[in-house]
Amino acid sequence: MRKHFKKIIAGTVLLIVIFITAVISLYQHFFDAGVVDMLSISSDGKYVISTDEKEWAVLWNLQTHTKKVLDKHAHIFSAYFIPNTDEFLWQSQDKTIHIENVDGQIIKEFKLPFYIYGIAMPKNSEHFMVGDIGDGQYYCHLTHCVMISKPGSSDPSVFLADQPHVYSIDNANNRYVLGSNLWGVYLWDLNTGKIVHHYQGNVGKTFATLSPNGKYVVSADEDSWQFVWDTGTGQPLVQNLLACPIIKVNEDSSVILDKNVVQPPGDYSGSGDHPNYAFLTVKFVDDTHYLLFPTYTPYAILYETTNPKPLKYLPLGRHPVPSVSYYQRDEAIDTSPSAHILVTGKDNEGGILVYHYDPKNQTLTKVWDGV
Repeated sequence: MRKHFKKIIAGTVLLIVIFITAVISLYQHFFDAGVVDMLSISSDGKYVISTDEKEWAVLWNLQTHTKKVLDKHAHIFSAYFIPNTDEFLWQSQDKTIHIENVDGQIIKEFKLPFYIYGIAMPKNSEHFMVGDIGDGQYYCHLTHCVMISKPGSSDPSVFLADQPHVYSIDNANNRYVLGSNLWGVYLWDLNTGKIVHHYQGNVGKTFATLSPNGKYVVSADEDSWQFVWDTGTGQPLVQNLLACPIIKVNEDSSVILDKNVVQPPGDYSGSGDHPNYAFLTVKFVDDTHYLLFPTYTPYAILYETTNPKPLKYLPLGRHPVPSVSYYQRDEAIDTSPSAHILVTGKDNEGGILVYHYDPKNQTLTKVWDGV
C-alpha cells in the first residue's frame, strides 16, 4: 500500500513538473522575445529597437526596463534607430518599411522591392542607403532605389555580402555614410550617392564605424586586421595584424604574445577550435574610445582612437553569453557613445543585455538582462 502511494505521489509530481514546463514554454513562446538578429540603440541611449528570429519587432525602454512588441511578422534584419531622433524603423514581411517614434506615432510607411539587410537613414534626409540579401547596395529616395556598383567595375554584383551590410552615419554634418561588407570599407556622399573614399586593407568579412566626431574610420575583420584611418584624407593612422597582443601564431596554433602591452585575462579564450583573434564588430563607446569585439569570446577590448595598443579587456559575462558567436548577427551589438551605453543580444536565447560604460574608470557594468 505504501509503495503504491509513493508511485501515485511520484506520478503526480512528474505531471506537475510536465505541466509547469509546458506553461513556461507556452509563456516564452507568446511573451518572450526571440534571439536578436539585429538591434539599434537611440542616440540618447534611452531606447532600443530589435528584430529577432521569432520575426518580432520589439521596442525596449532602457529607462523603465520594459518592452513593447510592435509586430510579430517583421523581417529579422531590419531594426534601425534614426540617429539623433526618437524615430526608428523596421520592415514587415510584405516589405513595407514602418517609421514610427517611441510614442507610437506612425511617421511614414512605404514599400521597397526587396528585404533590407542593413540601412542608413539620416535625420531629415530625403536619401538613404540599404543593402539586400544577395548582391545589392542601393542609394534610395523612398521607394526609388538605384543599385550602386563597385568603383572600377561594371558588374553591380561585386557587392556580394556576407550580410548584413554594416553602416554608420557621420553625425557631424549628416551627409556621409560609411559602409563595410565582404569587399571592404567605403565612405559615401548621401547627396550624390557617390563614393568619397575606399579604405583598403581589410580581408574577408569587415566591420567598420565612424568616430562620433566623424574624423576617424575604425575597422576590423575576420582575418585579424584592425585599421584606423583619417576620414578626410583616407590615410591609415593605425594598422594592426592580430590586434589582440599576438606577435605570432605558431604551427601548433599556440601564440607568442607581445609582453609590452596589456595582456588578456586568464579566461580570455575562444570556444573549441575557434580563434579569439578574429573580430566580429567594432563600436565607439565615447568620443575617443572604441570597443573591439572578438568572436566566441565574451570580452570587449577597449582602445583609444589612434593608439594601436589595447587599454583594457572588459568582461561581458557568461551568464548569459552575449551575442559574439555568429557573423550574421554582428549587428546585434550597438552603442550610444554620448550616453555610454552598450547593448547586445544573447548568443542562444531571447532578449538583450545592457551595459553602462564608465569613462573615468574605463569599466563596463551590466545594468539590465532584458527578456
